[in-house]
Amino acid sequence: QIDHEFGRIIDTLKQKGLYEDTTIIFTSDHGDLMGDFNLLAKHYYFENSIRIPMIIKDEAFVPGSTWNGSVSLTDLYETIREIAGLESDADEEDSLSLFRQTGTGNYAAGQAPVAGSPVPRSPIFGVTDLGYMLTDDEWKLCRHENGAQMLYNIIEDPDEQTNLFEDPSAAEVLRKLDRILTARIVKSMNRSHEEKIVQKTNAIGDGGFEKRGWKRPY
Repeated sequence: QIDHEFGRIIDTLKQKGLYEDTTIIFTSDHGDLMGDFNLLAKHYYFENSIRIPMIIKDEAFVPGSTWNGSVSLTDLYETIREIAGLESDADEEDSLSLFRQTGTGNYAAGQAPVAGSPVPRSPIFGVTDLGYMLTDDEWKLCRHENGAQMLYNIIEDPDEQTNLFEDPSAAEVLRKLDRILTARIVKSMNRSHEEKIVQKTNAIGDGGFEKRGWKRPY
């Protein structure tokens, strides 16, 4: 059904003469554990759950080419902005243009992409209601609400069978990733409360905050 409906979109673009000038991105929001590890659904950070398709048709990419590095759905934000000729608007920890990551090209407003050197992406930070994850092209660190902690080398152990969290040989890697993960957790918590902070400009002048009868909104 997905192939059929997607084909209808492609056919319509071609019929209207828009296909060549249209950037197309095909992706998903998450994978699914279809019995893998005797689990279902998406809440754990095994590769089967966090790996999803991402296929892009754009003039900056060579048809049929692939990129094996880690990317995130959040990277689509900067990627689309760059295609549209807009200036960067994101923290590189959260969103990095796929053109810059792959070295495929850097857009300038109204100009074709120009090839450049790949820009490395920060480790990908993931959150569900069950815990947190940090992963790069080699390692993955997971901390869960129930206290479970996992560290996998996803290159040497792609099936994630050996938890190295308490392995002395991986202690330095664990310390490095844990520092980054802790910083990302604190940063995300602070950001999630930004709209609750009383800004100075809202507490003076006609902001209403200081006036008699003001009530805290809910």
